[in-house]
Amino acid sequence: MRQKLRGLRLTPLFLLAVLALLVGCSGGVQQGSWFGLAASEDTVYLAADEEVVALDLVSGAESWGYPVEPDKQEFGPFFATPLVDKGVVNVAGYGDGEVYALTRERGTEQWTVETGAGIVEGPASVGSSIVVGNNDGCLLY
Repeated sequence: MRQKLRGLRLTPLFLLAVLALLVGCSGGVQQGSWFGLAASEDTVYLAADEEVVALDLVSGAESWGYPVEPDKQEFGPFFATPLVDKGVVNVAGYGDGEVYALTRERGTEQWTVETGAGIVEGPASVGSSIVVGNNDGCLLY
């Protein structure tokens, strides 16, 4: 009998948790961007809104941010997961449709490529090329 009562007590809590999950996923609170995460060695790279940030995995301290002044420049927004490959952090912008190559150590821009449409999925590495798909349905490399 005691276990049956315990189950009855948990049921309202379970229903409350399910309700909270459904309300949270229903779009009641709008967010400007979802974010992409990638990790390499002791650093986590976070692409969110108009900025890409490198965070020290141990301390949580910000190592660098790109662009330096995100509020004053029109980059991104960055929705896609960064690609960390061969010392370079590759990120893709949705609003501007550009792929950016940033140095892993300082986040310095090495190059950019315009794709012509927004990018929502992260770049992939194929041999010596970077492959990315855009909203036009094109696969670019």
